[in-house]
Amino acid sequence: MPTGGDGSVILEQAYALSKMLNNKSWHGLLRSGITPSDIDLPYIPVVFGSFARTILCDLSNSYRQWSEAPTGQHRLYRELTTSAPHIAVLCHHNVTPEMGRKIDTLYDIDSFQVMLEDFGFVYSKLFEADDWQPFVERWVNDPHGPQFIRRRLLGSWAKQNSPTTPASLQTAVAK
Repeated sequence: MPTGGDGSVILEQAYALSKMLNNKSWHGLLRSGITPSDIDLPYIPVVFGSFARTILCDLSNSYRQWSEAPTGQHRLYRELTTSAPHIAVLCHHNVTPEMGRKIDTLYDIDSFQVMLEDFGFVYSKLFEADDWQPFVERWVNDPHGPQFIRRRLLGSWAKQNSPTTPASLQTAVAK
């Protein structure tokens, strides 16, 4: 959400749009009939809870990667995921105020990037729309999903950022 130096909202229409969400598409896809929650924190419009591990989602039609997000917003998500098994996901969509409709939190996400903390902050690659539903379903529906996803993301990050890692170790991490 774009803000001025004093913290005031610059684009009130964009802010209002970020609060106008349609979570109905998730009905029947997630365990026990749950759908995403709105916890009414200023920067966090969508939350998926799963076995005490949470996906905190930021929705944006302005930026796709955490490196592009406003500093205060980025810091908030970092603070909320520090020393916890939670992850923050920046979800990009193309819904504009002129479209006059709510953001469908399943079908309008066209890309996303994950941020997690594990002895420092790790940022995933940019995932495409086709990965969004399976990502959330694995996290929410599988009791081991959050741990599996965190390990996969950490392994992928380590492999990308460690060119001197022996090939035998890279093979073990990929499995």
